[in-house]
Amino acid sequence: MKKQVKIALIIGGPLLVLLVLGIVIAMSGRGETTAQGEESVEDSGTDIAEDGESIMQPDRDIPVVPIVDAKPEDKDRDGLTDARELELGTDDRVSDSDSDYLFDGDEVDIWGTDPLDPDSDGDGFRDGLEVANGYNPLGDGELQNQE
Repeated sequence: MKKQVKIALIIGGPLLVLLVLGIVIAMSGRGETTAQGEESVEDSGTDIAEDGESIMQPDRDIPVVPIVDAKPEDKDRDGLTDARELELGTDDRVSDSDSDYLFDGDEVDIWGTDPLDPDSDGDGFRDGLEVANGYNPLGDGELQNQE
């Protein structure tokens, strides 16, 4: 039994030291944390361009990746930002606010239909069903070739 304990200490001791050393090194490379929980890096040697890409500085060889995602939030992934949904009165948690089988973003940006009215032209057919069957959701007739 004493021999097994010695072997465990001989192998386990250095592994434990390496583990602790790795944690210390990993933690020392971190910046301060802001009140919002975001990491800040003071003197990174890297600037961030307007497009969010990192720009290397000559005296540094490790880029800093931007922490903040510059894309506007779209919780329901319908193509409209949450801010735009608030503006239009649509539901930012539901991708099809009027249940007409078209995403709110597609209604606003592609078809020009009302994302709050399931039948924008009032003909008794839901906008999405009209589009799916090749009919104009804004009036009479078939859709023109959408190429």
